[in-house]
Amino acid sequence: MKKILASKKAFSLPEILLVVVLLGIVSAVSVPLVFNLLESGHRELAKSVAHSMNAAKHSFTMRQYNAEQLYAHAINDVERYQLIQPYLPGSGDTSDTLLPEGYHIRFHALLKQKVELTGPEGLIVY
Repeated sequence: MKKILASKKAFSLPEILLVVVLLGIVSAVSVPLVFNLLESGHRELAKSVAHSMNAAKHSFTMRQYNAEQLYAHAINDVERYQLIQPYLPGSGDTSDTLLPEGYHIRFHALLKQKVELTGPEGLIVY
């Protein structure tokens, strides 16, 4: 029994420290990359929602007889969103429910203009 325990070797302190340092370096490099990927994903999702809203505006124009007048008389983003909401499958009560946190869509008064997308860094061109 003593012979078995005596022949078993453990890791030395320098080996353990080396592993800890390497793990620290790997995590220091990988954590910012993961957060950048998440932010990039949020930005692409917001762009996709903006494209969907523009497509819904186009569908609204094609299907509604007096779409231009209805849209022009809507006084805010909530009313404009409610006009195109039937053309957005799976949409929520407001446009912000579709977007990641920190992103916002603004509807222009003219139906033919694209929606304006803003994020944490400001205006997003898409």
